[in-house]
Amino acid sequence: MRFLVVEDEISLALALQSLLKDYGECTIVHNGKEAIEHFQKSLLEVQHFNMIFLDIIMPEMDGHEVLKSIRSIEKISGINEENSVKIIVTSSTDTYFSIYTAFKNNCQDYIIKPLSQADIDNIIFKYGPKKRV
Repeated sequence: MRFLVVEDEISLALALQSLLKDYGECTIVHNGKEAIEHFQKSLLEVQHFNMIFLDIIMPEMDGHEVLKSIRSIEKISGINEENSVKIIVTSSTDTYFSIYTAFKNNCQDYIIKPLSQADIDNIIFKYGPKKRV
């Protein structure tokens, strides 16, 4: 599997990368603009991103904006919901508004930080392959 981790806190990004290491390749970006650029680039590659772990609170462009942009790019590119990238929101924000907005914009799941190996294992079981790579 290929993962895109969108996290402005370097220590949290590296921790998530460590949790994902047994499942596949992980690319880290630190803001929303980089996330959109990497996602668009991946659509041109043979193996695109299978899953995005997306922080909500980031400078310049927050995770909600990134989520909407990615879903818009998929729609324009003719990617249907079944083949869309799985987007898992990772946030320290557990407000109703944030959770509602994320699901309204078609994220697959919303996990409150800090993330554990059990959280990652459950997400991979739900949305990824049934065995480790």
